[in-house]
Amino acid sequence: MVIDHHLAHSYSVIPNLGNQNTLIFTLDGEGSGLCATVSVFDGKNIIRISESSKSASLGYLYAAITTCLGMKPLEHEFKVMGLAPYAKKDKVQTLFEKEFSKIIWLNGLEFKSGFDMTFADCWYFDKLKYERFDNVSGALQLLVEKINY
Repeated sequence: MVIDHHLAHSYSVIPNLGNQNTLIFTLDGEGSGLCATVSVFDGKNIIRISESSKSASLGYLYAAITTCLGMKPLEHEFKVMGLAPYAKKDKVQTLFEKEFSKIIWLNGLEFKSGFDMTFADCWYFDKLKYERFDNVSGALQLLVEKINY
């Protein structure tokens, strides 16, 4: 039997919920063609109310930036996150406005993107090859912080 990737993540929290109504949010790189879901657990059933395509994956975006910075994707993303606080705020803001501000956004409960994140590494390598690594990390962090605005 095959189970949907994000549904499996959702089921994994049920033993901790009891019978209470709960909102369940999943988010990862990609599984079963999706990168995120929003579901409601009513005490007995999981009802998915929103899903986001892998083409708008924050995980893919982080992997692409990790690759562009010369690190190992799907392993060194924590390094990208750790570099962000060392960036100069004015440089981060400029790079954010120029290259990051319109990449991924929320449309209601669904992530959307300006282009398919599965090809983000090709796009970003060209756009960011002359930027400092800490400023790139900071601009990505700023995107994640502002994504709900």
